[in-house]
Amino acid sequence: MRTLAKWLIIGLPIFAVISAGIAALISRYSSPPRIEVVNDSGLLLLNVIVSGQGFEKTLPTLAPGEKIAFRATVLGESGITVEFNAGSERPRKENLGYIEASGGYWARVVITESLDVECASGIGIP
Repeated sequence: MRTLAKWLIIGLPIFAVISAGIAALISRYSSPPRIEVVNDSGLLLLNVIVSGQGFEKTLPTLAPGEKIAFRATVLGESGITVEFNAGSERPRKENLGYIEASGGYWARVVITESLDVECASGIGIP
């Protein structure tokens, strides 16, 4: 009887932690891709539009140094397009990164000081 009690005291919490970890991984890899947009330009950006196959997200303003993340509802496979107003300029960059509807994809879009747009993307933890 002591062996059963010892197993329950030690084994059940370990089982619960492992089960929670597996559930978290399944949830992460079945969720839509996470896209983070970072303003490293030093300027206030207006009407920032991030879009791709089946999604479009408008960020009315993005302050210097600000980061905003969202989940995109993608249809299949997609690149990312970013456009924004910076003063009198309206840069537009297409075919950035690669994401899919599920599978743990992520993308990090950075608008640089020169108003260029850089994008890193992948699967798993960025």
